[in-house]
Amino acid sequence: MITRAFGLLLLILVGLATTFLLLNRGARQVINASFTLSPGGIYGPYDGGTDPIDNRTYHHTRLFVKSTLEGKVAVEGGSIHITVRGSNVEKLGSAPSHGRCTVYVDRRYDFIIKPAHDQYTFTFQNVGSAQSKVSFTLTESWRRGPITLLAWLLTVLAFLFLRPAGLVIIASILAIVGIILGFKAQRRRDAAAI
Repeated sequence: MITRAFGLLLLILVGLATTFLLLNRGARQVINASFTLSPGGIYGPYDGGTDPIDNRTYHHTRLFVKSTLEGKVAVEGGSIHITVRGSNVEKLGSAPSHGRCTVYVDRRYDFIIKPAHDQYTFTFQNVGSAQSKVSFTLTESWRRGPITLLAWLLTVLAFLFLRPAGLVIIASILAIVGIILGFKAQRRRDAAAI
């Protein structure tokens, strides 16, 4: 009797902890770049190196979560064009184009890309006659969706109550269902964006 009560209490605690962790919002700064552009100079996505602590200007969003990208560009000494490539960037500039947007920045420009998914690249070009010092930060915030919560909860339950063979089968089914639902949601978002 005590063993069943302890098992039930443990299951409830694990479920509550998992629910709290999965529904909780998270955020982290993914790009913090500073560089100087001479007149006519260009700073591209891979000019800062591939290490996250370098001055890179590209980012791939998290998978299986709903992300929002918040960017801040500060320019001292001149003016630049920033070209953003990725999904849902059409709203940033004045001329709509699919998957690419160029914005003129004189001093400061803040933007939000929501929802954000997949790869994003940022290219900076000095269009003024003076040298420009550019500071660029990008923060990704995310919230896990109900499908992610359900998948994790079922995985935890399968881990607790099924044999290893059952766990592999359940995990495979959940992975396939998650991928199919993700593609369907992506198609709906793409159709709504057109």
